[in-house]
Amino acid sequence: MSAGWARFATSVNDFLQAIAPAFDREYLEHLCTKCEEFDHIVGGSTISNSATSTARSSTTTLADDFIGYRTIGEWIQYICQVIAARCYQRIAEPIPPLDSSVGGVDLPTPTVQAGTVDGGGHCVQIDLVGPSLSEAWRRLDFTRNLEESCPHSNNWPLSLHGTAYVYHGTAAHLAGPGASWIADLAGPTPALCGQSNGNRITRASPSLPLVWTAFSPFRAFLWAVFQADVIGDVPGPASQEPLSSSWKCRGREYGGVLVLQFTSTQPAPSGCSSYVIPPGQELQWSQIALGDQKPESRESPANIWARLSSIHHQPAGSDWPEIIHSLELPASREVLRPLTDQFWRTAWYGRGIEALNSRHERTFAIRYTLVPDPTPPPEQGQETSEDRGHGCWNKETTDVAPMTDFHCRAACCPIFGPTVKSYGHRPRKRNVLGQKLRKFSIEKALRIGPERRRRCPCNFYKQ
Repeated sequence: MSAGWARFATSVNDFLQAIAPAFDREYLEHLCTKCEEFDHIVGGSTISNSATSTARSSTTTLADDFIGYRTIGEWIQYICQVIAARCYQRIAEPIPPLDSSVGGVDLPTPTVQAGTVDGGGHCVQIDLVGPSLSEAWRRLDFTRNLEESCPHSNNWPLSLHGTAYVYHGTAAHLAGPGASWIADLAGPTPALCGQSNGNRITRASPSLPLVWTAFSPFRAFLWAVFQADVIGDVPGPASQEPLSSSWKCRGREYGGVLVLQFTSTQPAPSGCSSYVIPPGQELQWSQIALGDQKPESRESPANIWARLSSIHHQPAGSDWPEIIHSLELPASREVLRPLTDQFWRTAWYGRGIEALNSRHERTFAIRYTLVPDPTPPPEQGQETSEDRGHGCWNKETTDVAPMTDFHCRAACCPIFGPTVKSYGHRPRKRNVLGQKLRKFSIEKALRIGPERRRRCPCNFYKQ
């Protein structure tokens, strides 16, 4: 693996530039669009970063942050596995229809109600419905109560005894064929296995496989959605989004990503060693741990732990703890702050992973449907879209603007795609690679039925 791929990307823009030699232009455009869509559907706000100068990096988004949780090489490996799995599925499974309309007439869209369905045993199906993931999570009592039950303090004393739940989000069951993944993850006793991926508290090492958990269930859910809906969504003919497909576990049908819930004891279950990285020293810890990272390092866990002795002050020869608690890095906390106020995460190792699996409580299969809130009626005297001539009326010149390429107000409009061609004043949008995004013809835009126009979250076709 290239040494340049052993580093962590600082943003989506940085990641796209790093993988450009290995992937074609179509995939790079698709991945860029999916990252924009993810940031849009999550909800919340972005954090300004005036020190950057590229197109996407003018703001720090959740996609920018999540892309830095694995090394560039590890993401490439994951992407290649997903592409191979999708190729297999397209050969083995029937090809779904390309469009949801027949002869220019829209097919009825099934109504999805928010709620939960207990599938028996330990698996619960959760359906989220709302204008964004964060809002849909808050509107459902079940998921809102899950988040409210976790500790809500940055100064939460992990060194004291506690019994808070921990959560692990994953989309591994959607990354490739095979029922064994689902049975292992969604069964009564999940078989979570440690991964030797690089992360923010240690280098990538085959001798140090870890399992990560979060105290915030919403944070675990967002990570699983990022894996499935951004990295796991591969472009291609008649491609089906992974989150729209269903899967079976123990004879019952489910859909969506998985969030596993575990009971736990803080700072550690009985018989497991633990360490809490002192709050405020997360960045220093990360810099020491990753400062001289080498690809495919097989250094022993004890030697890796010894490199961090200036922080933990434990005697020489001490082994890597089976449980390590750490706050998110400061930059990550700022990105996550509009979404949650619980920033603690835990890395489980060795006997800690065995203890975690044995404490499995429930598995949540979570899927979502984005439905924009109804637009409030205009106030008396307020100008409407009809008064503006469908968005192209120029009050100063009282002329209609010429036909131009118009960028949809919502970069991730799920109904119409990223760009349309219609009347308007805005120029075509370009992605971070300087390429113009694809467009639809005005003829196709006119064939879109009135019901789908009403569901457009960007409101352009309501005009």
